[in-house]
Amino acid sequence: MHTLVQGRGLLMSNRSIGQMGIYDALLRLAPYVRQAGQAALALQPQIVALADKTEKGGNRFASAITDADYLIEDRLGLDVLVLFDDASYFGEEREKDRVSRYVAGDHPYIITCDPVNGTLYYRDGLPLFEVILTICNREWEMLGSLIYWPAEDLMAIGYNDVLNAHRGADLLRWHQRAADAPYLEVRALNLLKHRDSEHRLVYLSNEFIPAEERVRSKGYWPLYLSRDYAAQPKWPHTTCNIVLGNTIFPGTCFGAIRLHGQLIDTGAMGFIVQQAGGFWSHGPLDPATLKYSYSVMSVDRETHQLLESLL
Repeated sequence: MHTLVQGRGLLMSNRSIGQMGIYDALLRLAPYVRQAGQAALALQPQIVALADKTEKGGNRFASAITDADYLIEDRLGLDVLVLFDDASYFGEEREKDRVSRYVAGDHPYIITCDPVNGTLYYRDGLPLFEVILTICNREWEMLGSLIYWPAEDLMAIGYNDVLNAHRGADLLRWHQRAADAPYLEVRALNLLKHRDSEHRLVYLSNEFIPAEERVRSKGYWPLYLSRDYAAQPKWPHTTCNIVLGNTIFPGTCFGAIRLHGQLIDTGAMGFIVQQAGGFWSHGPLDPATLKYSYSVMSVDRETHQLLESLL
């Protein structure tokens, strides 16, 4: 059975996450994230045509950046400012965006933003990019996470709503009715649905290349995104596949492991996986960089134990 969530107006009497709870805050953010993601999608052909190869340092995935990153981050920062009066804003491009300094402060909640996760794919013209937000407390403990896939008009949310004793994960899809605003269909997110056990993919960062044969011997197909991606026009692989299974993309991701993954993207995915009944473990979070020393996420215990054994 599914639930329909009607859209709300911009003027809201309750602007406190602490009062409404994490789940309602995520649903309140959802239409604004959708609008921003659709704007990024509309911009993509022009970004590709401009062949903007701006870099910000680091490996080629972390280094890629476009005007869309700044535009979407600015837009969502303003939305946070309007929607909530107890949330600070922490964008990935905060050092150069035009909004973070206006939504700063010591509010009890922090909303982080990865405006275009998968920028390298994005500027290569692939549909494999996401808009990611999290809701954290002041200790950077994750309370809610939201991932939106603009090309599919699909969103996943995970939540640990202590206020309302409500935790779990949902998959949200928009529908358009004639002469009416879009409405949301909300369904429980089940990570084990549509898993193809004959093609058990696991995504590993390059540090684990020496473990490739060991992983294969356990019946998995290891893939190293940083090593194996070479701008293939039909490349289907992204870490977020672990959330969607093979409902959209061919192949099935059973798990992913990486060192020094960021809270704002790797952590957001791991949190949703955990809330949806999967497994997520991580090392300590460096408060200066907001990176975990390691992050492991898996849909089942067997895969999780294998990946953890690689550390």
